[in-house]
Amino acid sequence: MLINLGEQEKAIQLLDEIKTINDAALYNSPILRANKLSEEDLAQDKILNDQIESLRTEYLNNSSASEKINIKSQIDILSARREDVLNKIRTDLPKSAISVWNIQRKLDNDEIIIHYTEIGDKLYTSYITKQDIEIEIIDLNKELKTLFKESADNLGSSTTDLNQLYSIYEKLNLENSIPDGISKLTVIPDNYLYRIPIEILPKSVPGSSTSYGSAVYLLEDYHFEYFSSLSELIENSRNTRSNALNDFSAFAISNFSNLGNKDLPSLPYATQEVRNIDVSLTSISNKNIYLENDATKASFIQEASSSRIVHIATHSEISELDPLFSTIYLNNPTRNNDNSAPSTLYAYELFNTRMNSDLIMLNSCSSGSGEFLQGSGIMGISRALRYAGAKSLALNLWSVNDKVASEFATEFYTSIDKGLSKTEAMRNAKLNLLKTGNANPHYWGAYMLIGNPSSLIEKKPASAGFLYPFLIIVILVAGFSIRSNSTLKHPIQHY
Repeated sequence: MLINLGEQEKAIQLLDEIKTINDAALYNSPILRANKLSEEDLAQDKILNDQIESLRTEYLNNSSASEKINIKSQIDILSARREDVLNKIRTDLPKSAISVWNIQRKLDNDEIIIHYTEIGDKLYTSYITKQDIEIEIIDLNKELKTLFKESADNLGSSTTDLNQLYSIYEKLNLENSIPDGISKLTVIPDNYLYRIPIEILPKSVPGSSTSYGSAVYLLEDYHFEYFSSLSELIENSRNTRSNALNDFSAFAISNFSNLGNKDLPSLPYATQEVRNIDVSLTSISNKNIYLENDATKASFIQEASSSRIVHIATHSEISELDPLFSTIYLNNPTRNNDNSAPSTLYAYELFNTRMNSDLIMLNSCSSGSGEFLQGSGIMGISRALRYAGAKSLALNLWSVNDKVASEFATEFYTSIDKGLSKTEAMRNAKLNLLKTGNANPHYWGAYMLIGNPSSLIEKKPASAGFLYPFLIIVILVAGFSIRSNSTLKHPIQHY
């Protein structure tokens, strides 16, 4: 209705609110309420919820129109009171309603925001530039949904089909929707487009379904940023740095025998990955490295809450049934003697961990269940980490080869150490793997950085090795010039 009335700004505001409905379900989880609310608040929440349900039943059974209006009014009042209780959990709520005009005002002329919201059988695509707002509606028919699903599954299993990806590029109408002169795309995905980042889409007809090396991808022409909503973009895009006690903490496990889970294969490159990153990060010195038996749940909770950069190289598993039960597998060296000592870290536990992190990189492989990551799962663990205080999250959307993951992470941190932004470091690592490694998007396209894009390290000044000789030459030339002038004015007298 808003679109038909020409109220594009209000329509986008509503579409962004709809995207956060899953957040409401997350916050309403009984396990989260039990962890975050006092006994008094929990009792009040239960009383209010019971009263609301009773009134809803009465509303359905009442035939009188006037009584229904009265009951509806009571439900609204009680719901508002219950919201006040639950808001004690929601510490990261936006401070005010989003203003599309304010977002536009801050955009550069070469930027565009692409905002996706899936509702039923429609994909609403909003394009926001400094000057314009456009909303396109794409029909999500059975054929298109099948294309999305099969393309995502093929990406995850390394059988990437470029013809399918190019068809998605066409279906999304990206060629005609991105104006000339645009170099930066800020993408707010939804559902399938968490599984298929648009930067991996080829922008011209591929030579074949597997001609990965000759294809030209959107990543090569544009710089990308990703956020989970417009409200997060507003709240989490400022260039601020954490004042955490530690600069870097890393946790890596290669051998999972202590966990007693036979479904967790070894990750031989995980520990080497962290050692390589440690060497790459020359600009920071306050680093804590936890490998194998030292990479425990207790050490993670202790160090991650006071580290600017947190890197995790282990297995993880995203729960689609309940994102709060998504897991990160850490070690438990005392398991044989004390089975009660916990090792698995659940997402809901992060809500009780106050992090002060600029970046958390979860470079992990799935537990071998064969399930591929869905959009809701990414949103769940991302929301938990954001709630805990992390400004940005880097993770792989599907399992990748252990060695490739290690090389990718090392390249990423090498760029971070040079003072590049997180998004530019991510782009460099992808382009490096695309150009010098396996060009299949399965390998280089698996990673997504969601949230604050700012740099983590101040850019290094110009090399003193070049600057000092230059200054010496300037001084010598100046000195010679002064001496020459002095000689001309006061000729040497010979006696």
